Amino acid sequence: EHDRQLPQIEDAAIQRDILISMDQTDYALIYRGGRPRPDRQFWITDSRDKEVRDYKIYMTTVVEPLLYYFVTSIPYSLIMNMDTTTQLFLMRLLMVMWSCGVIIISFKVGRHLYPDNPLPVIATSCLCFYPVFLHMGSIVSYDVLVNLLSALLIFYLVKTYGSDITWFSVILIGTILGTALYTKAAALMLLPGIILWGVLNGVKFQQWRDITLKGSVILLIAFCIGGWWYANNLWHSQNLIQY
Repeated sequence: EHDRQLPQIEDAAIQRDILISMDQTDYALIYRGGRPRPDRQFWITDSRDKEVRDYKIYMTTVVEPLLYYFVTSIPYSLIMNMDTTTQLFLMRLLMVMWSCGVIIISFKVGRHLYPDNPLPVIATSCLCFYPVFLHMGSIVSYDVLVNLLSALLIFYLVKTYGSDITWFSVILIGTILGTALYTKAAALMLLPGIILWGVLNGVKFQQWRDITLKGSVILLIAFCIGGWWYANNLWHSQNLIQY
């Protein structure tokens, strides 16, 4: 139907209904850094394929930072002896819980900006039923984790704007930013927000030396946690992001 060729059922230990589901959605349960799914033209195979119990793991090249795989490997280790369908839905349940965290944090951001206005409730309600968010928030993907970290970072940026920025807040913001950078390259879009936050605080308090120092510490912490991944890419392949 999609000009894709599925492997013969005897060649793949993963159930056919799972294969068909992966073919239709182009997403699947992540196994140890790989994504077992049919490609648009052929079934992805790799010399690093491994047999894990009765499941064949088809690994693809990891082009994003590794934190997501480390984090999800912890709950996955608790359910790895279950059947594939159960594993998939339990992992998706974890993604939904993270997405609920995004909704809660978004509501808190709105409440902080508009404490006596119904807008936060309306905006959060729209987010809850936004089709793209519902889809992306329930698949097993690093997008869900980076959304949660991004929302958390925006919350603390909004919370600390217009007030005395403590060193605890500096360390916390730098840690969240670095963690997001080590989750997905899309988190690089948060850097302009950090710069804008620093400029607005500098304009309001006219303490440019202090805000520059604290902004530099934030970026240094973020680089040590996740930014080095991109520096390593530039060093070895002259590309910020490897594909």
